[in-house]
Formats: sequence, structure tokens, C-alpha cells
Amino acid sequence: MTRLKAFILGIGIFVSPIGQSVAQEAGDLVIEDVTVIDVDLGERLANRTVVLSGNRIASVRPSTGADSPPGARVLDGRGKFLIPGLWEMHAHAFEHYGIDYDFSMDMYKLFLAHGVTGVRDMGSYLGQLLAGKRRIASENLPAPRIVASGPFLETAQSRRFGPEHMVYTPEEARSAVDSLVAGGIDFLKIHNGLTSEVYYAAVEHARRHHLVFSGHVPQSITIMDASDSGMRSVEHLMALGRACRDDFPTGRGESETPIELNEPACRAAIEHLAGNGTFITPTMIFSAELGVDSPAVSRERLQYMKPAKAEYYRPPPIYAGEADRNLHEFNQRLLRLVAEGGVTILAGTDTGAFYRLPGFALHDELALLVEAGLSPLDALRAATLNPALYFDRRGDLGTVEPGKLADLVLLDADPLEDISNTTRISAVIADGELYDAAAIEDLLADVLASSERLL
Repeated sequence: MTRLKAFILGIGIFVSPIGQSVAQEAGDLVIEDVTVIDVDLGERLANRTVVLSGNRIASVRPSTGADSPPGARVLDGRGKFLIPGLWEMHAHAFEHYGIDYDFSMDMYKLFLAHGVTGVRDMGSYLGQLLAGKRRIASENLPAPRIVASGPFLETAQSRRFGPEHMVYTPEEARSAVDSLVAGGIDFLKIHNGLTSEVYYAAVEHARRHHLVFSGHVPQSITIMDASDSGMRSVEHLMALGRACRDDFPTGRGESETPIELNEPACRAAIEHLAGNGTFITPTMIFSAELGVDSPAVSRERLQYMKPAKAEYYRPPPIYAGEADRNLHEFNQRLLRLVAEGGVTILAGTDTGAFYRLPGFALHDELALLVEAGLSPLDALRAATLNPALYFDRRGDLGTVEPGKLADLVLLDADPLEDISNTTRISAVIADGELYDAAAIEDLLADVLASSERLL
């Protein structure tokens, strides 16, 4: 069993918050007459009764009026839709970005309030991350399940911001992997600047530790090379873009004309990824047209930021220009080819960067996936079933079935009809604990109070 697999069931975090007023403690909970969204088969299972016992789903059966377990809390699911808890598959909680420790802790409350019951942290300062985990456990703070890489491996020529673990030689790469494993990381994150020699030394050493590795494809190798080496997921679409066009722009604001792609080369690269079972996290929000007047940076959202951080979250003027539109349209074409080619897609946003606010951003990303051509079902899978496949925990996560962990979101409208209905949250169930509408409001009010402490 890899360290990542062990983490999900062994020390994955989703502890009870302080006080009964915030959430109902794990115990028997029954949701009656609800429509269960089967994200595997793509079906609506109407008039179902879902029984939770502790932090597991005990049964999912047709509603027949049978008695509920003695002492169970009963929720009326009529007119509501039950989906698996959502996963944010690319976030940074404790990263440089000007975000302080207290706000990093508040991020977890924002995730929960938006139905995000699991987070894959793709790069945070290890000391702060571990301190945060200890605080969550010792103070019974609300938080999603957290799977984290700690600092990512990088070299000086690509240095932009922390938290990098700087390596320049194969020996340093192997030593860094040893150090990160000793520090308690759950998987290894690779970044852009590694030479091929350093990259292969790092990932071969990671395999010796039975450690999953994911991340950016270094510019010294191709996306096919990374896939062949065992990279579990490729983050963003830049590396695939390089395979589809020799002069693919390396960043935003660099293409003033529409970007053409070499479709045969692109399809060949995608077929290669699919054959190896490599996942991809497209982060469509990266190139989306999110300007200064976008809802993504509205007052409704920014009120949850401390004043000193709110301006940081506004995108710079370069965003939403013609070059960004060209890049986004190119990425939309790439994503359609990825979906057609059978590569499994993960929903992630790079939350912690610019306007990508915890919880809010994941729902933005789901909408962008659909805008690019995915069905609402496939977008929903990218945040539910597909993360379970990535973690190799299909038996515990990803669908609403007996025996699985009780991470669920109760919606007031059908997400298969309109993906924006994932925002119409009636309740969140996290590790068997119920956050009803009042509890969700408590989470948001707590973050809001924290943001106002510096006013």
C-alpha cells in the first residue's frame, strides 16, 4: 500500500468542529425520499432512503416507509438531490502568496461550506501544514480530508514563489525526497524547472519509497516522457499544449492571435496518456476570462478575505485581454480532445492563487468544464468519482453506495440538469457529520468574523 493510499483511510482529516451548534456529531442519520445521483452510471435514483451509521453509508434502498433506526436524525429529501462530497484536486493552503496562517485555516471552513469534503494540497510549507493538521485534530476544527505534498521540487531558474524544495543534482533530489518522506508528505509534487537528470533521479527515488508523484511536467522532458515515468497526474494544460504546438505560449498574455494546434500530434499525445492511465487536472480557471468585474472577485466573495489579502485576490490588468481569450479557446479545444481521448479528468483550481477563492473556485471550474464541452455528469465526475480513481480508493470514495465514507452533499436542484446547481447546497455531510443550513452559515460567519478582525 502506498503512503497516499494509507493516508486516505488512516490519517485523512475530517474531524468534528467545536460545539453541537456547528454540526451534528457522527451517528445514525437518515435521508428519506431523496434522488441519489449515481455518478458512475449517470442515473438519477429517485425515491431513495440513505442510512448513515457513524462515518459510513449503511444502506441505500427504495423508500418504503420502513422505520428508521431508533434515535436516528431524519432529513426530508423530497425534491432534493444527493451527490458524493466534492474534491478540490489542486489547492495551496499554506503557500507564500501573501496568505497568513489564520486565513489558511479559514480556507478549510470555506471549502466545507461549499460542499468540498476533500482537498489535494499541491504545495504548501510543510511546517505550517503539519501545524495546521495538529491544530485541527487537537481543537476539533472543521476541515476536509487533506492529502498534501508539502513543498514541491524545483530549481532556481524557475523560482517564482515558495514553497519550493530546491534541488540541482540527482543526489540533492534523492536527499530531498528522503527529507520530505521523513517530514510526512503524502505524495511528491514536481515543478517546471527540473533537468531531466534531476527529474528521473527524484521520481525513481520516490518509487523506492512507494510514493505517488504528480505535478507539472518539467520543460526538459515531454508529457509522454512524464507519463511513461509514472507521473500519476499532470497539472494544467501547458505540457499538453507543448505537445500540440511547438511554439505554445508559456504563460498568460503571450498570444495576440488565435492559437492553432497540430491535431494529429495532439491526439497521439492524448492516446499515450490514456494508455498509461495518466490523469490530467486542466485548471480551466487559469485561462478563463475573469476580469476585475467578474463574480469571481465580487464583494460577496472578497468579504471573506482579510482586507490586506483582498486586493491580492483581484486579477492583474493583463487578465481577460485578447491574449487570454486566445489561450482559453485553445485550452477548451485541448480539453475536448482530452475527453474524447479517454484521459481521466480531475477538477482542480489552484485555489490559493489570485482570484481562486476556496470553495467558490471549484464550482467555477465545474461550470468552465461544461462550457468547454463536457457534460454536467462528466464535470461532476471530475470532482467525485475520478478523484476516487486517482487515489485508488473506489471502495471508500466517489459514489453514494453502502460501505463508503459518508462524505455527501445534499442539493436543492439537479446537477445533471445544470451544473451550477452544485452551488444550491442544502446540507453537507462530512465524515458522517451533518452541516445543515444553519451550520453552514455558522462556518461562513466564523470566517467573516475572522476577516473583520483587522478592520
